[in-house]
Amino acid sequence: MEERTLFLRQLTRTAEFFPIIHRVQECRDPKDDKFLELALNGRADVIVTGDADLVALNPWRGIEIVTALDYLQPKAERSGGLVCLGS
Repeated sequence: MEERTLFLRQLTRTAEFFPIIHRVQECRDPKDDKFLELALNGRADVIVTGDADLVALNPWRGIEIVTALDYLQPKAERSGGLVCLGS
């Protein structure tokens, strides 16, 4: 079986899928709104991203938006919870 097929099968067993009920058009780069929609609809606590357009919104609707370096700070310095990865 092809590696990609195996990866997708494993991903669908472990990933959580969320319907997009609440649409978002708030990022200065409209292509990044999909990450905000996923975080909002999936009730994420944190978005980890290297995208400056998303980081500029931190915090957004109670969701922390941080770089990977900031995310790796000791947990006592940050809140925990569900993470949505952005581009």
